[in-house]
Amino acid sequence: MKFIPTLNRSNLFVSVDDGATLKVWDSLNGALLAEEPRFSNGTMQTCAIEPSEGKLVGCGGLDGKIHVFYLNESSKKEDKTIKMIQKKYEFTGH
Repeated sequence: MKFIPTLNRSNLFVSVDDGATLKVWDSLNGALLAEEPRFSNGTMQTCAIEPSEGKLVGCGGLDGKIHVFYLNESSKKEDKTIKMIQKKYEFTGH
């Protein structure tokens, strides 16, 4: 996991794979910034960053749930307790 002191959210993109691993990338240099491995037992098919502030990511797939994550940023490189990706909500019945 990497911590970026000044996170430019307009350069972020996200991906999700069949193994339900969410990855956050820097589009300018192709660097992997963070990942949340195996957050669901189902196959994930889609994900998107909320466009107005770029702080939330929604993921959906064959498990019938919508998983919502919050993207943190840390200005303290030495603070290993703050994860860049934090799961905030899980909606079922979709």
